[in-house]
Amino acid sequence: MIAGNGWVFVARDDLFTSLGGLLGGDPTAGLEGVAQPAPTGLLWTCVAVLEFLVLVGSAWVAAWALGRWGPGRLRGMASAAEAQTLLGRVRLRRHAKVIRPDLYGTRAKGRAR
Repeated sequence: MIAGNGWVFVARDDLFTSLGGLLGGDPTAGLEGVAQPAPTGLLWTCVAVLEFLVLVGSAWVAAWALGRWGPGRLRGMASAAEAQTLLGRVRLRRHAKVIRPDLYGTRAKGRAR
């Protein structure tokens, strides 16, 4: 498509057998009726860009999966009712600076609530 031939696809029977020709630098491997094939430099540039995108996508998926299911994932949070049942209201109030430093810490005193 970039070389000006439109969407031209390899026949299903030639899909895997044409890979050797592509890796050998033949931009018309497996294609029939192509008027002006892409230059070899354009072929290698497209292959490099595609490989880079696959690598970046794989790294992103791996990072997401490790954050979701990996050893450093957040295992769970107690709801407000569960924390009150477990710790009690008095203990929650006494340790509010540690539990919610964004609301009750030393920096939060200057903010309006």
